[in-house]
Amino acid sequence: MSSGSFIPIHAGLAAAIVAEAAKKKREEEEKMTQYTGDDLDGWEFKIIRANTRKFKNKEIIEKVRQEEARAGWELLEKFDDYRLRFKRRIEKRSMDTHLEFDPYRSQISSSNGAVIALVIAIFIALTGVFIALWSKFDFDSNILGGFTLPGLILGLIVVIGFIGGIVVLAKKK
Repeated sequence: MSSGSFIPIHAGLAAAIVAEAAKKKREEEEKMTQYTGDDLDGWEFKIIRANTRKFKNKEIIEKVRQEEARAGWELLEKFDDYRLRFKRRIEKRSMDTHLEFDPYRSQISSSNGAVIALVIAIFIALTGVFIALWSKFDFDSNILGGFTLPGLILGLIVVIGFIGGIVVLAKKK
């Protein structure tokens, strides 16, 4: 079996894990945000999400709260370090045209592209480790401490993958 056949399996597994985590968060939010008719009368609600633990920092929460207040949103609660819930009176919609940001935004900080880049970097690193170990024990021509040339190349891929992941994480902070 070639090492390339493992890549679709890893990618499919990673996608399934990400999808399951997203589903669990949606279900959790639905349980945490059950409203009665009186709760909804004249109010609208939204949840702002971050891909990183951005809301662990009180100063960032306060900055987001102040920005959202310009559109009439009130901070209701912090679910966790990734999510904040807001509400506002429907009448406040009239202020929306004067804002320089989307009053219905639901994402703060890094884009999904940064998270995808991190997942890809980790995937490349793990795949490189697997292939390097596989090649270590499957090829006969040993160089540099017993590793084969393909093993060294794949080891380099692993290092590049880890560096890419660190760079993405460092940019998010």
